[in-house]
Amino acid sequence: MHPGDTSEHSPTPWEIGESISFFPTWLVIDAKGENVADCEAGPTGKARAESIVRCANSHDALVEALRNIGDIEPDDVLVGLILAQALAGAALAQLEDE
Repeated sequence: MHPGDTSEHSPTPWEIGESISFFPTWLVIDAKGENVADCEAGPTGKARAESIVRCANSHDALVEALRNIGDIEPDDVLVGLILAQALAGAALAQLEDE
């Protein structure tokens, strides 16, 4: 989100589905059943849809992990980025174990 942006994250969990139209595609569907993305047919499109779903479903865990480092204020921006990347990896690993 950009500063001042008050938009909401689409509700999770997201999942993939397959369209049954003349031009089949892989769909990314939010918890309300609304289509949030279309990916091309075939294995590449399915992999993209799965990646989008995995990232969206990891959003809340990533935000929580980043909030938990609120007391750490490194002077070095690079250290902060490395820490955020490590926490993001840990959050994703935890979700994959579920």
